Amino acid sequence: MSTATQRLPLRLAAIYLAIASSGIPAQTPSRLLTVEVVNVPVSMLAAQVADATGRKIVVAANVHGQVSLKPGAPVTAGQLYAAFLGVLKASGYALEERDGMLLVGAKP
Repeated sequence: MSTATQRLPLRLAAIYLAIASSGIPAQTPSRLLTVEVVNVPVSMLAAQVADATGRKIVVAANVHGQVSLKPGAPVTAGQLYAAFLGVLKASGYALEERDGMLLVGAKP
C-alpha cells in the first residue's frame, strides 16, 4: 500500500473533525414519512409535524377544531411542514415564530 493511501483515513478523519467542530449541522438523507390524519385536533397534527421537523410547535389555547391531511404518498419533513401550513391557512389559523418556537393561533 502506498504512503498516500495509508494517509487517506487520517485525512478523512481530520476533515470529519473539522466539520464536526465547526457547528455546521450534519446533513442527513431525507426520510420519507407516511402521514394520513382525518378529523384530528389541530394539536395532534402539530405534534406530528413537530416530531418530524424537530421544531417546537405550541398550539394556542383558543385553537380548536379538527383538521385532515392526506398527502396520498410519503412526504419529506419539509413537504409535511408545507402541507401543515396549508391546512392551518385553510382552517383559519396562522403560524408565527416567537422566541425560537412556532405558535399556532388565529389569523390576525
